[in-house]
Amino acid sequence: MRGAQFLLEDRAEQERLVAGWGEVLSQFATEGATVAHICWSDLVRPSGLAGHTARLAEHPGGTPHPAAEASYRALLEQRAPTATTHEVAVSITVTAERLRRRAGSRAERLGDALGVATEALLRALASVGLEASEPLDAMGLWRTLRTHVDPTGGAGRGEARLGERLGLVTPAAMGPLVVESRWRSLRLDATWQRTWWVASWPRLAVPPAWLESFLSPTGVTRTMTVAMVPVSTYRSRRRIERDLVKLESDAAIKEEKGRRIDARHQRATQALLERERELVAGFAEMGYVGLVTVAATSEDELEAHAEIIEQFAHEAGMELRVLDGRQDLAWAGGLPFGLAPATMLGG
Repeated sequence: MRGAQFLLEDRAEQERLVAGWGEVLSQFATEGATVAHICWSDLVRPSGLAGHTARLAEHPGGTPHPAAEASYRALLEQRAPTATTHEVAVSITVTAERLRRRAGSRAERLGDALGVATEALLRALASVGLEASEPLDAMGLWRTLRTHVDPTGGAGRGEARLGERLGLVTPAAMGPLVVESRWRSLRLDATWQRTWWVASWPRLAVPPAWLESFLSPTGVTRTMTVAMVPVSTYRSRRRIERDLVKLESDAAIKEEKGRRIDARHQRATQALLERERELVAGFAEMGYVGLVTVAATSEDELEAHAEIIEQFAHEAGMELRVLDGRQDLAWAGGLPFGLAPATMLGG
């Protein structure tokens, strides 16, 4: 996935772009839709500036300027530690539980539903200015899995093989050879990884670019995945009505017993009423879960990078919780393949 240079846009344009992503999601929040959930995943890795340095040796079109070359090399050395690459993937998952009855086998109907949902997603992305590649083929899926098994790219273990540099991955090489699951970490081959659950998101209003400071910590290889479950308007309305009735009953009981209705109760009621107004205005509801995975080349490096990522999350208004004892399942849920367990997803 590619999009506009979000941070370079003004506030109004950023809000328009965020609203466009909301429109992409809302089309799947309909009664009887086969889409179980949609997720986006952003893998951030230090990239270095080797490509820029290599170009200095070419000197096309004349004699190089020594002073300019020295200045440029100094600039590259200064910026190299902060250079990163982002690999963003979006996945869509359909479920057989919502298939309509018609002719054909279950596998055929599920394949047709996935094709229709994928085409709708691509059209919606294009309509809001987001550029998506063609859906990944088998080689693309193998390469994506291999990248997440070893997102450090073999750092500290010598030059990668030619096939790996070209992105050629075989089925036998796409997964890890060894998996060691510990209480607070996961070792995949020679990389160490740890996964957190985003236990709480910012409680106050935030600007459109609020997540930028967290998505760009320098020197830390990490993946952030957010899986979202579309909730139909009917289910949303039923849930709001049920929760409002409960809050009103609780308020009535407190008044009868002469107890005050505190600010938390009033705020919860107001939030439900605001959500009801949003539904009437056409805004869909989404259940969601966020997972963050940090990768490192050693256990000591993992601990150091874990502290950095937790501090960045705190500054962004998020609370991260390590998924103790479930690191293997959490890592799989953070892959851009729609594998997040249903128990973690709201809606």
